[in-house]
Amino acid sequence: MIEKWVHWIVQVLLQENIIVEQEKEVYVYCFQTMLFQSIVYGTIIILAISSGTLLKTVAYYLGFLPIRYTAGGMHTSSHKSCFVLSIAVYLISMVILVLIPEAYKQFFGAGCTICAILMVFWAAPVDHKNHVFSPESKVRYKRQSRLLVSGMAMVFIIMAMYEIEFSTAIAFGLFCAGCSLVIGKFERRYEQC
Repeated sequence: MIEKWVHWIVQVLLQENIIVEQEKEVYVYCFQTMLFQSIVYGTIIILAISSGTLLKTVAYYLGFLPIRYTAGGMHTSSHKSCFVLSIAVYLISMVILVLIPEAYKQFFGAGCTICAILMVFWAAPVDHKNHVFSPESKVRYKRQSRLLVSGMAMVFIIMAMYEIEFSTAIAFGLFCAGCSLVIGKFERRYEQC
């Protein structure tokens, strides 16, 4: 369905001479990505508002998204499976964050942060078969992701002194991004064999 909408939008742009035929594939890719991300995060926002976890969700994605977008990670084979996996991971994460007893949140958050640092330093960056990194960009993304996870660890430490609920959500977001990274690294090794 996303593909139909995107192709319709791109055809209108071509007919109106806003873009040229040589740019078509770039626009198709960009519109597919934007539309898909809007659907995924729109669904997550609706779920967060309806479950009363909007602030926790924002904190979780403050930990998850920066690492995911600089370090890479796991990819599924279709938009549909990506949507299902994204929503499932989000829902499971929220359930875990709600069920952790208050007395253990600081330890849980610290453990998640330490694991995330180790995973990012070991696995980052992970490219994708449709976007293979050059040696220079690989070095740049490795440096960026290591600096970012270190900075996010500092954010966790500072926030944990004042607001353990949201610092734990940030730490768990970091952890989930790290897990995606490790799975993606093994996935890429398998693809390249």
